[in-house]
Amino acid sequence: MKAICPYCEKPANLKMVKSREEYEIKGMKVTVNVEKFVCMACKRDFATKEQMEKATIAGYAAYRKKVDIISPKEIIHIREKYGTSQKVMAKILDLGELTINSYEQGALVSKSISNLIRLMENPHNFIILFNKKRHELSHTQIRRIESALRDQKVTVVEV
Repeated sequence: MKAICPYCEKPANLKMVKSREEYEIKGMKVTVNVEKFVCMACKRDFATKEQMEKATIAGYAAYRKKVDIISPKEIIHIREKYGTSQKVMAKILDLGELTINSYEQGALVSKSISNLIRLMENPHNFIILFNKKRHELSHTQIRRIESALRDQKVTVVEV
């Protein structure tokens, strides 16, 4: 591939290379596979914005795995299991309105919030918190959640 090198600022052939790099995330070292370019003229390597974003995503995934915290896909799965929007799930979990959205977009979750969300995988745990927040939800939201629970053959007993 021929392009302008950001270092020597000359048109040059660029070669894509793959390597393993170590990153520090929240004080923990993780190693991930990354792609970057090497300028064949000055021999310096660099990453594009897209390559840096991929490396960040890979680093966060490695960190999540290493410290055993929930992934964005798992959060989405649990939320969709009960037919809730991000806003409703945040309300049930007593989190900020945009918090679930940021977690689903890839922000790192604390271990305690990760554990709380994982507990929601069990419908009986979900129902306990749902019943505590039911008075803050609309009738439509309540019906949607109760329908999702019925589809899972779970009975909701209002407390």
